[in-house]
Parts: sequence; structure tokens; C-alpha cells
Amino acid sequence: MKGLIPWFAKNGVAANLLMFGILLSGVRALYVGEIPVEFFPEIEENIVTVSMSYRGATPAEVEQQVVVRIEEAIYDLEGIENLRSEASEGAGSVMVEVAKGYSTRDMADDIKARVDAISTFPGESENLQVRTPQGNSTATSVMIAGELVEGELRNLAESIRDEMAGLPGISQVEISGVRRYEIGVEVSENTLQEYGLTLGAIAQAIERSSVDLPAGSIKTSGGEVLLRTKGQAYGKVDFENIVLLTRPDGSRLTIGDIGTVIDGFEENPFVARFNGKPAAVVNVFYTSDQN
Repeated sequence: MKGLIPWFAKNGVAANLLMFGILLSGVRALYVGEIPVEFFPEIEENIVTVSMSYRGATPAEVEQQVVVRIEEAIYDLEGIENLRSEASEGAGSVMVEVAKGYSTRDMADDIKARVDAISTFPGESENLQVRTPQGNSTATSVMIAGELVEGELRNLAESIRDEMAGLPGISQVEISGVRRYEIGVEVSENTLQEYGLTLGAIAQAIERSSVDLPAGSIKTSGGEVLLRTKGQAYGKVDFENIVLLTRPDGSRLTIGDIGTVIDGFEENPFVARFNGKPAAVVNVFYTSDQN
């Protein structure tokens, strides 16, 4: 080392060439993509979370009907270090700590396969999710705020999300801070008794009528024509026109005749605000092979 430093001191051209070579190698690695650029280093956490909603249920009911059944289905999977469960009003979750040496993603796939096979969840349960932590994968966030009604704010956020998702180099964009769309049907108990209906019968009518079904195909001289019945209901008017009963005289009883259809958002008290104004957030994420 003592001989190398004096040699470079006497040979300035060689020292400069070495310096430029190092700089060019660094610039090439940066722009060619050989070295990933991250705002924060990506750290893989060893937690898998299973959550499910059970509206109107007490914490005790959530524990017995949801949490315990998830635990019983996955507790014997190889690679589970620890299980932590939480039951609250209307929702429950199970957090799985993955042991060292096991892949968190593979464990999440195994857990999802086990949970999807459970057929004894209550009929009112919904929104089953198996998630792994995203870590520090957020590249940037765009805050949208203004004096807008919730529907207009979400439509604006979705428009910006779609435009950003179409930009080169961006593959994952999500919206947060706003509630999800939801169609609600309200029918009074007296009306149900008057027409001899139940909430279950109305739910079955919606499930039976609001669906798109393939109807085969017709072969013609010009080619094959695919047939499909389109009955999927999307908006308020579509649900109001769903038929519940057909009377002997040919008249029909629809949901709109006996109830109120609410085209709005899910019942969730969550509210996002920015500088005192309603807000929505568009989050841009980067994947493991992106800068």
C-alpha cells in the first residue's frame, strides 16, 4: 500500500483514469438498473394476517364463529412460530408469525388455501383477506382534498389512479382514505310480513337475478356466435327492478315496490381529512424489481 500511493502521486494520468473508470462504472450501474434505488430499504417481515368481517356480531361471537375456526384450520402448518388473535365488534383477525428459514409468501399461500377450504363460516361473514406486510414499498403518495361529496371525491381519485397507473415504470397504484361502494336494501318488517317475505328470500332473489350467465353458442355460416344473458345489477335502478314475486295475474313485485335501495358506501365511520377538508390518497408502490 505504501508503494501504491506514491506511485499514483507521481503518475497523475493513471490516477485520473482510475477515478473516471470508477465514476463511469457507478453511473452505468445506476442507470442500467444493476443497483436498485429505494427510498427505504425493503425489509421482508415475517407476519401473515388473516382478517374477516362479521357485521353485527359481538366480540365473543366473532371469536367463536371466525377466529377459532381460522386457528383450527392453520395451527398445524409447518413453519408457524406463533399465533396472535384479535376479536372485536364486527371483525376478527389472526396474525401468524413465520419462523426463521421459512418463506412468508409461501406461508401466506398455504394459509389462504386452508382458510378458503373452511365451509362453516357464518353466512353474514365477508371480506376474507390474507395479507403480508407491504413494508416500505411506497414510492410516493398524492393527496386529493377539497369540498366535494364523497362520491365525487372517490371518482376523482379513481381517475387520477388510472392515469398514474398508465405511466411508464408504474405498476401498482391504490386508493386509500375513502370508503368502498356498497348497495344497501332496506325493507321494513311490516312490509315483509304483508307480502310473506323474509330477508333471506330477498337476498336469494338478488343473488339469482343479479348475474351474467353464458348461454351457449350458435354456429352459422358466417362463424360461431356466443350467447350470454346479461343481468348483473350495478346501480340503484338495476336493483330496484329485480323481481321478487310474480302474481297470478302476471303483475310483478320488485324490490323497488317494497323497499328502499341505497346506492352509497359501506357503513364505516372512517373519515380522512387534509387541512380540514375531505381527502383521498393515491399511493404509488414499487415492486422488488423496480426503482
